[in-house]
Amino acid sequence: MNQRKGISPIIAILVMVSVTLVLVFALVSWLMSLWGTVGATGALQITDAKLTTSELTLYITNVGNAEATINAISISGTFSTPTTDGTTTEEAKEITCNLGGISPSIKPGGAASVTCTISDGIVVGRIYAIKVITDAGEYMFYAKASSGGGT
Repeated sequence: MNQRKGISPIIAILVMVSVTLVLVFALVSWLMSLWGTVGATGALQITDAKLTTSELTLYITNVGNAEATINAISISGTFSTPTTDGTTTEEAKEITCNLGGISPSIKPGGAASVTCTISDGIVVGRIYAIKVITDAGEYMFYAKASSGGGT
């Protein structure tokens, strides 16, 4: 008679446990990498702003744990508009600041200055609300307009 021999039950159990541990380790590694990217956000801190009648410069630090991309900057407040009779009228509104067609990015722990041009009439001495819009959210800051380069 021809007898077939297989592996012993102890070796079979060791192989099955080893394969199971490898699969569990791979699954846990994959889940941890997935959770690590889900929780990563860029958090901006606006440390200073210079607002003049023609441009806005923001000094920004990324205090988050992921790169932050600035999608838009808007300014809310009172703007002056020239009229046809040579005078000006003031109107409260929100405008979008021109970033020149770029979306600046700031790496985690990094800092940058972002300058954008303003076409509407900023009124010197007024306080303006500045909103920085990123993929992670919106950040507000207030700045007083000056004729030169002050905050």
